Amino acid sequence: MKRTFIATSLAAFAVLSTIPIVAQAKGELCALPSTADLRAWVGRDVHVAPEYLGKPQSRQCQWTEGGASGGASVFVQIAPARYYEPHRGAPDFVKLHGIGEQAYYQNDLGFVAGALKGRATIVVSLSGGTANKARAIDALRFFVGKL
Repeated sequence: MKRTFIATSLAAFAVLSTIPIVAQAKGELCALPSTADLRAWVGRDVHVAPEYLGKPQSRQCQWTEGGASGGASVFVQIAPARYYEPHRGAPDFVKLHGIGEQAYYQNDLGFVAGALKGRATIVVSLSGGTANKARAIDALRFFVGKL
């Protein structure tokens, strides 16, 4: 009985203890970029999508241009490192250097950049407005710097 309890407790701890480590950006994820940062990435005023408000432990966030279909959007997601998955066959795929341990850019459903840093992977996707490859990479550098 005691061994079963200890084994079960250790297994639960192993799973649960990875959750905060992955999301340990210095502050609430949705609050990290300033309005100026967001505007620099997509050239428009974007705001936190309502479903992400008030969720300090969330490991993803999206900023949108007021519900306008096809409007500017910034999306970021942090996940455990095992989910690092660059899509090498995606259009314009390129490896990036100097961002985390590994990083990439691809043009696949938006301007997408991702990186592996420590025990986390982070993916940033920009669309609409003046979003482009360079701005997606700048956004990735910003968020990787917050991990």
